[in-house]
Parts: sequence; C-alpha cells; structure tokens
Amino acid sequence: MELTVQKSPFLKALSHGQSIVEKRTTIPVLSHVLLSATHAGLTLTSTDLDMALVETIPAQVRIAGRICVSAHLLHDIIKKLPDLPIDIEINQATQQLSLKAGRSHFNLPGLAPEDFPEITSSILTHHFDIHAQDLRYMIDHTRFAMSSDETRYHLNGIYFHPFDEEGSVKLRAVASDLHRLACVSIDAPEGSENMPSMIIGRKAITEIRKLMDEAPEQVKVGLSDSRFELSIQSGQNRMSFSTRLVDGQFPEYQQTLTPPIERTVKVNTRALADAADRVSTVITDRDRILRINLENQHAKLSAVSQELGAAQEEVDVESTSSDPVQICFNVKYVLDVAGLIKDEEMNLHLTSPDTPIIIRPANTNSEAYVIMPLFA
Repeated sequence: MELTVQKSPFLKALSHGQSIVEKRTTIPVLSHVLLSATHAGLTLTSTDLDMALVETIPAQVRIAGRICVSAHLLHDIIKKLPDLPIDIEINQATQQLSLKAGRSHFNLPGLAPEDFPEITSSILTHHFDIHAQDLRYMIDHTRFAMSSDETRYHLNGIYFHPFDEEGSVKLRAVASDLHRLACVSIDAPEGSENMPSMIIGRKAITEIRKLMDEAPEQVKVGLSDSRFELSIQSGQNRMSFSTRLVDGQFPEYQQTLTPPIERTVKVNTRALADAADRVSTVITDRDRILRINLENQHAKLSAVSQELGAAQEEVDVESTSSDPVQICFNVKYVLDVAGLIKDEEMNLHLTSPDTPIIIRPANTNSEAYVIMPLFA
C-alpha cells in the first residue's frame, strides 16, 4: 500500500470511529482500524462486532493494500501532525505502517488485515430516505429518557415504529426508563410506512447522532428485522454505519399517553422552567423532590432541604379546575422536558397526584412526555 491523503479528512474519519473501537478488549484487532487503499480512495473500517462504520475518503492511491492499525494511536498521531499531505506506506514483510508529513516520520506496528472481522451486511428489506433534521429531532427529543439499566436491555435504546394517526402514517420514536417516557412523531418518510418496528441501542444512538451533525440534508436508511444501516454521502466522503438491533420487545405504551384526564394546566414553558431551576438550587441529590401546589390559576413551586434550606416561587397558569392539589416530581425530569419544548406554552395533563403526568406542547401534537410522580 502506498498513498497520499490530506490530514483534515483523514483525521475526521478517524474521529468518527473512535467511540466504536474498543479501548480495552480481549480481542486485540477490535482496538484497530482497518485501512484499505483502492482506486476508490482510502477506506477506514471500525467495529465492535455489534456496530460497524465504513468510511471512504479521497486519496491518491499509487499501490493498493490493507493493514490494521491501533485506532487510538493513529488518531493521536494524525491529530498532532502539521497540516500537510500525509504519505502512507506499508512494509508487507514486517506489517508496519509508515507515516510521513513534512519532517515528521512514524513507523507503527500493524496486524494482518485477514484478522479483522468481516463486515457482512444482512439482506435489508426496507429502504427509505429521511431528512437529517428529522432524525436529529427524533433522537434529541427522546434519548434523555433511555434506560441505562442493563437488566432492562429492551429499554436501553430508542424504539422506532410506524403508527397510524387518524388515517395518516407517522414514524414514531419512543424511549422510557419506566420513570419517564418521551414520544415524538414525524410524517412517515416514503418507504417507511410498512417497516418493521426496531429498537436501536443507546451506544448506536450516540454514534448516529454524532454523524447527523455532519450529514447533508437527506440520509439513506436500510433495515431488516435484525439490522439497521445508515448511509451518508457528504461531498466525496461516503459513510456507512450499521448496527445490530436490540433483540427485545418494547413495552406497550399507548395507554400511558391516553389516560382519563381530570385537569389540564396551561403554563408558560420558559416561566415554569426558570422557576423550577431557581427553586432547584436548594435541592440536593438526596432531596430530588420538586413540589407543585396547584390552586385556582396559580402554581406554587417549592423545595425543602435539610442541608440547604427551602425555596418557593409562584407562576400563573390556566387550569380547568380550581381545586387545590399537590404533585411531586424529580426536578431534573421536569427541567429536561421543559428544555426540549419549543412552544411558548405547554399543557400539563393530570389525573391524580399519584398517577403519571403528561406534558405536551400547547400548539404541537408531535410530542408527548410522561413523568411518574414522587411521593413526598
């Protein structure tokens, strides 16, 4: 292998695979990136056996070839090199990679490319294009509710599925850790109407979201019952990210979004968020409770801590009931939801103090958030 590549695209491609590659593993080759030089350019492949990222960048390839090199070491070296063209060669006899940029010269040990796991793509039964902005929106408004409890592996990700909403097919994203739930919908992209439901794991969601920051207007999705693939073409760079889907059944959640509603409270989103944030100043990790007392057209927010004292603040609301009631929540959950809602006002739908509260933007039907109450 003999080629010349520019530093910027090479470093960016290495950065994309950093969090996929295993730093500590009993299989040494999984901490490596596979470099493949062909007439199409330089292709970098990273995998942890569940996820894989294959990216091709422009390069002047004089001699084709392949080698596996420590991904983190190579990234650290390229990051520190001057912004000059990088010459790369392989010594086939010693399996060493030679890097030259200006006056800098490195020789790195490599592994045989035959040791690298073969990236096999299963037959993808469904294909569609989706706006990168829509995919970012769905991830950003649900991933905070993903579970981190490994024993509930079917909740360790985001559940995507088509959903018929009054005769119109939507694509929904749902996440829950059983303490809260987030659900958002977009118009189903053409070709996704009959796709199988899927759960994309939390690590894969993190990688997909990173790639979306550099994606063009649209990206391509392919999926089967067991695998998800995302293809991105950005200029001369081509990326293909694939991941194994979570093998599990997401809980039935529909009834959580449609309970009998006894009271609806409309409140200014920013006013409630700012008041909750100020009151939370006296809340410690041990005392997470935010109390909201509703009476007439007012909501009094309060918190008490043995260590830091007490705080309270009042905001105006529009309530369908004037009966007094107190509800208690984890203040972080309230702030997380309020921070995501872009509408000026939001609606709080209550059944009773000991049942979940549903929060929706006042003028948007595409979002719903459910928070379980705490008991003071």
